[in-house]
Amino acid sequence: MNWNIKKSKKEVLVLVAMFLIFSVSTYCVLFDATVFGLISSDNVKNNQAVIGQIQSLSNDTRHKDSKSFSWGEAESGTKIRNGDRLFTGKQSTAHVKLNKGGELEIGENSMVNFTDVGGQPVADLSFGKVQLAVDGNIKIAINGKVQNIEGKKAKLDIFVDSKRKTHMRIVKGQAEVNSRSVEPRKVAAQDTGISPSSELEFLAPKTETIKIEPKINLTQSPPLLSYTDHLEDFYILEDQGLLLRNERRAEVPYKFKFKWATQGLVKNVEGETSNNANFVSPVEHFVSEAGVFETQKLFIGDNFWRLRASNIDWSSPQKLTLVSAALKVDPPRLVASQSEYYLLTPKMNINIGIQTKNPESQKELTDFVVELSNTPSFPLPQTQARLITKRQFPIFLTQEQDVYLRVRGLNHAKEITGYSEVLRLQIREAKMPLPPVLAENGYKLYPEQSLDVEWSKAENAQSYEVELRDANQNLIETQRLDKTTHEFKISKIGKYNVQVRSIDRFGRKSPSSQALVSIEPHLTAPPLIARKEAAPVASPVRKTSSVSSLSTTEKIENPNNLNQNFASSSVELQGGGSTTTSSQSIASSAGSPPENATIGLQVMHWLHHSGFEGLLETKVAGMTPASSEVSPVQAEARYRYRWTIPWNLFSNIQSTQISLIGGYEYYRNGTTGPFSPGYDMLKTGVGLNFPVAKRWDSGGEILVGRGFDSSSEYQLSGNLNYFMRSDWSIGVGYRVHLFEAGSNSSAPSGGIPYREGYGEAFSVLRKTY
Repeated sequence: MNWNIKKSKKEVLVLVAMFLIFSVSTYCVLFDATVFGLISSDNVKNNQAVIGQIQSLSNDTRHKDSKSFSWGEAESGTKIRNGDRLFTGKQSTAHVKLNKGGELEIGENSMVNFTDVGGQPVADLSFGKVQLAVDGNIKIAINGKVQNIEGKKAKLDIFVDSKRKTHMRIVKGQAEVNSRSVEPRKVAAQDTGISPSSELEFLAPKTETIKIEPKINLTQSPPLLSYTDHLEDFYILEDQGLLLRNERRAEVPYKFKFKWATQGLVKNVEGETSNNANFVSPVEHFVSEAGVFETQKLFIGDNFWRLRASNIDWSSPQKLTLVSAALKVDPPRLVASQSEYYLLTPKMNINIGIQTKNPESQKELTDFVVELSNTPSFPLPQTQARLITKRQFPIFLTQEQDVYLRVRGLNHAKEITGYSEVLRLQIREAKMPLPPVLAENGYKLYPEQSLDVEWSKAENAQSYEVELRDANQNLIETQRLDKTTHEFKISKIGKYNVQVRSIDRFGRKSPSSQALVSIEPHLTAPPLIARKEAAPVASPVRKTSSVSSLSTTEKIENPNNLNQNFASSSVELQGGGSTTTSSQSIASSAGSPPENATIGLQVMHWLHHSGFEGLLETKVAGMTPASSEVSPVQAEARYRYRWTIPWNLFSNIQSTQISLIGGYEYYRNGTTGPFSPGYDMLKTGVGLNFPVAKRWDSGGEILVGRGFDSSSEYQLSGNLNYFMRSDWSIGVGYRVHLFEAGSNSSAPSGGIPYREGYGEAFSVLRKTY
């Protein structure tokens, strides 16, 4: 093979310019921080006023800077500015010293906003519990309401209960709130200067001066309580639909009255409820004088409660058990017209019906929850849930797979039944029938001879269509047959064409196989000529003289333009490197982003204007220490519809191809690092492809994606290929993805908001056909 190709100056200049453009684009995609700097604003300088500083912390304490896109791990010594937030998780605390005097000890499961309230930068308790140490005057906000507190070496406990009601207790020293003293008793609204609608309740501090021994007698709780399962015990309601919980809700809405009787000088009684006898978090606190407290929620299973007042120790815990059960109505069932379906279009619509077993269920059940999975065990990551208000609904499928569905019924109160039996649907790809192979590719006959046409059985064919046409392609005879032979009677001298197509069970036809027929007068005996190698046939056929060199399927190659097949069907092997960054990885890692070696296979098959494309890509090796944080597997299926424009600035082949693209992307990440665990995406966009000079072609794509959970993605890609022969080429390409999660299921453990960027450069070995 001669590789010394003589180039014109114009072609050399075009190739150099395109190489420079590709190099700069690849550098920007992989190494320029400008592209990925859009993902996170964590590095933006914060000029807000300093309100305080973190002195110490423990366990799970998180800090969100006012200029940051995401939460990060809090650190001792961090300055707290106007607009910042602090959050403490389970069994976690944080100690903050305020610049204008006072210190905050933030308890577990609490959040404090440091923000302007009424034009004043203050600490604002959103939920949870804090202990305020004050020696002087300080302003603090509770749920956006500013309180002026003046204390003398005082400590105050402040907490917000489950009803969003705020309680305050003086633990040490003396203090005044809103210019009123807090006495060691429950203070009425008129004593504090707080309006009767205020949510603040002041509780007496512990004291050692009470000498009468008070006593509390707890009323015995019932041993068992019953609860009917509710929709929100298993699912989270979102604007886009339902999201399955990782596990069923443990704490449920349930009204129950705790009762007790007191003796002696007992006024305020403090109580606690929990799901454990040691009263370790979670714990609900309450204070009451009435001898009764009505809770709004209980735990499924065992619940414990205890009381104390003044200097009395905690009472022995009382236990009650809440037992849950599904709604006592027969579950509905799912029905489909058949159990096996074939994909005849890129997107298949199947209608599923919901039936109830008896009139009682028909009347009781108003809505339904349908779960769909590709696994009969319905594992959480592979299961989707939908709230259905009618007794029939569609599902849309795009690939060969088994689909499993089950349903639960809901009544007006959103109480939920048990599961129905599982409905299995088998979705199979309906492969197009292949063309039959003719035993002869040409015939020469005399008028009195019959034309016997025979062909081999074709894959996926149920019947065959055979046609006889004249030289002007006018139809003379057509037959639909179950057999693989047919006899024509032709008496008129001339040229004819025989065409045979396969037809499958769905009525789809294959491309035709053709043979030329020549009916000639008796001049001389017809010469014997070589026959084309034919596929084996089942039965003998009457032999006639055949004409060689009549096949019209042979391609004629133009040696001057090796890239003339740039728009043909192709198979590509891709290998390269990728890098990934995200809003959480930028916030949590100071090292370099993960870089991985990848390999992929891409197939593009054209049928006239329609094209079907598949891409599979995966990681094969890590190249940086952070590579273990991401291990992607990506698969895409696309449909294209193309137009050819008779214009090209870069080649004497006056042709440029433009295509509209629609498809589906499946992405999964096998690690638990700061990157998306996976998503399913529908994508659409436009593609461009055109030849360059005589041995090159180039192109690219712009795509926009929308996930099933409202995630979004923007993709840009490009390529440049060199044809070594008309059917073999090598090249290079790049891809850039910008992704934003639409729900916690497509975001890492930190949740939304979350954004991710992905860049890849790769080389290509391509075979066209």
